Amino acid sequence: MIYEYRRYEIAVGAAKALHERFAKHTVRLMRSHGFDIVGFWEPVVGHANHIHYLLRWQDLASRERCHDAFESDPEWRAVLAATPGLTVRRYNELWRPTEYSPDIRTEWPDGSGQ
Repeated sequence: MIYEYRRYEIAVGAAKALHERFAKHTVRLMRSHGFDIVGFWEPVVGHANHIHYLLRWQDLASRERCHDAFESDPEWRAVLAATPGLTVRRYNELWRPTEYSPDIRTEWPDGSGQ
């Protein structure tokens, strides 16, 4: 199992629009392309202009396959074109759990699992 940590630095004045894009489009499209989304977080203390999220992958090959399909999806390309400039910088890291790490379960607010 591989985890992908992503952090976006939100452009000044764009937080509401970025959160709306995630809520209305990004999450649905990611899930439709096989993304296993662990969760999204926003800072309570620290850099308030960031959004953090964690994805779970079976392996690097599945990550690449799903990511490529998502990035080439015409609906996603249209959403991006309609909402430019919402982030300033994007960071990502790929992680693997240590042998002593507890298992992480995913459940969506609607009660569905991943």
